[in-house]
Formats: sequence, C-alpha cells, structure tokens
Amino acid sequence: MVLYETAGVIYTNPVFSPDGGSILLVSNHFKSKTDLLLIRPDGTVINNLTKGVGSNGCAVWSRDGRRIVFSSTRDGQSDIYQIRPDGTDLINLTNTSTEDERFPFYSPHGKKLIFSRGTIKKRRHEEGYEWNETVNNHLVIANADGTGQRIFAPDGWKGWWSPDSKWVVYTDMHGEGIWVQPVDGGERRRLVDGKPISWTPDGTAIFYRPPRRGIDQNVDVRRININGSGDRLVLKDYSLDYSYEGDPKRFWDPTASLLALVVYRMIGVRDGGVVIVDRDGNIVSDFREQGSGFDYEPTASWSADGNWVLFRKYHSIRGGGVYMVNVRSGEQRRVIADSVEIITKTRP
Repeated sequence: MVLYETAGVIYTNPVFSPDGGSILLVSNHFKSKTDLLLIRPDGTVINNLTKGVGSNGCAVWSRDGRRIVFSSTRDGQSDIYQIRPDGTDLINLTNTSTEDERFPFYSPHGKKLIFSRGTIKKRRHEEGYEWNETVNNHLVIANADGTGQRIFAPDGWKGWWSPDSKWVVYTDMHGEGIWVQPVDGGERRRLVDGKPISWTPDGTAIFYRPPRRGIDQNVDVRRININGSGDRLVLKDYSLDYSYEGDPKRFWDPTASLLALVVYRMIGVRDGGVVIVDRDGNIVSDFREQGSGFDYEPTASWSADGNWVLFRKYHSIRGGGVYMVNVRSGEQRRVIADSVEIITKTRP
C-alpha cells in the first residue's frame, strides 16, 4: 500500500504593518505548531514571534503598529495574547483554563477588543482518540488590555467593528446569518444570510458573501446597506463562502476609498486574483489571472503607500506562497514561497 504524506511549511494570512515596513504572517508546519513570523517585503525573515510554542494565529496589528494581538494554545487551550513586534512583552489577555478564545479584533479607535469564546468539551471517537470541541460559542467585548470583559452576543461566532466603533456586524454560530448590533446596548437585527467581508469606511453598508447554492461552491460578492436596502451584486460566481482570519480594516487602501477583494472561481477551470472596487462596489481594477489553476485565499492587505496588495495563492503541483500585486501597473511579485513536499511511503 502506498501512503502519501505532506511535509514542509506554508505561509498564510499575510498583513502589512501599519507603516508598511514589515509583513506579519502565519507559518504553518505540517504535523507541528504554527508560528507568527515577521518578514520584510523582500521576503527576508525579521523575527519568529512565537518560536514554536503552541499553535498561533488570528493575528491583528494595533492601529499604531506597536502591538499585535493573536490567539495561541501555548498554555493548553486557546487564549488571546498581546505581543510587541520585537517579540517582547508577551501578555495573556484572557487567561482561561476551560474555554477557547479566537478571532480577536481591535476596535478602530484602539480602545476595545472583540473576540470569540466557547467552552471546551472533550470528545472521544469510537476508535479511541480524543479531541477538544468548542461549544456554546459567544462574542466578548473587552478593553484593549483584556480587562472589563462582557458577553456581547450569546450566539456570536466572529465580529467586525464598524468604522466608528459603535456597531458590530457578526455571524452566528451556524455561520450563515449576518447580524448587526450596537456596542453599548440595543436590539440586534438580522441583516442577511451569508458571511461578511468588510464594512464600508462610512459605516453605511457591508460587502458580503451569500451562502453557497446547493453543491456549487462558487458564490457571489454582494453589497448591502446596513438598513437592509440596496442589496446588489458586485461579482458573480467569483468567491467562496470560506471563513478567514484577515483584518477587514486592512482590505481598504490608506485613503479608505478602494477595497481589495481576493476571489477565485472553484468550479471549472480555476482562476482568480485581486479585484479592486470602490465604496459602491464598482470595479476599478481587475487583476484576476484567467485559467491560472491557482486557488486564492480571501484575505488582502494594502501597503502604506497604497501601491501594493498582499495576497496568498497556491497550486497543488506548482506550489504557492505569499504574493503582492502593484495596483498601478499590475506587476506581481512573490514575497515568500511555500516549501511543500509530498512524501510517498509503502506499507505491506
């Protein structure tokens, strides 16, 4: 019998620092832990922030670039931590023993955090192995230093702040409903089915992905006003309803006028890439690679000068990695390449 095993490392969820001088990403080692790496735009490594301790991810920059908040299992369960870009001042902000916390996001004014919390429940398979399942998930709002924690949405899964930090749009535990709720009290309202991509910078609308249609994995990108009006198509059949860890605030360029969408078509000949739209959802630039065969992850990040967009693409044979495209010229560069090897073994 021939067995196939994947070894190596892949790099995911790249995001520019606020000053554009470095890139934060997740280094995923097969069959081992995940680390947070800080690299330069030319791909050279500056620092491994987590140094192989626990599995680390969901990393987000603070607005001033002086802090990074992320989730880590270094203490057993998944907690929310804060660290400086030089690797110092690591602080556990949640410090729970029977609950998992993930998906932290700073509020735009930088004073608050929102994150997901759920109870850890032990599960045992009939074949004997065990795993942890997170149940009773809810959203928690806290101060940026982890104090003042309070339950915000009892059935919330992932939450994104409005630009004025007064509202949160979030998905429920089932991942299909998009809800809008004021931060300081008030009734929540179900806006539409699907998964959010980002608020518009003026806080009047969101871009989102509706649920997949039957077995078809391709979905659309749409835009809807927060009051429920104006629901309209932006891109047809060029997205996936996958979840992601990217910071939606970083999908907008520094002038907050252009949104970078990383999309691809999965059914048929794979193609996709970066599409730039304005606040109303009109296509401004289209850098999709027709028939490329690559898959594209739905996260993006703009450079501080507004000239480059970071994204990730990958191919089962040709490999993949983190790339950036120049939104003025269309030039594409690879920042760092995955190092993946398929190992074959034989067993009698």
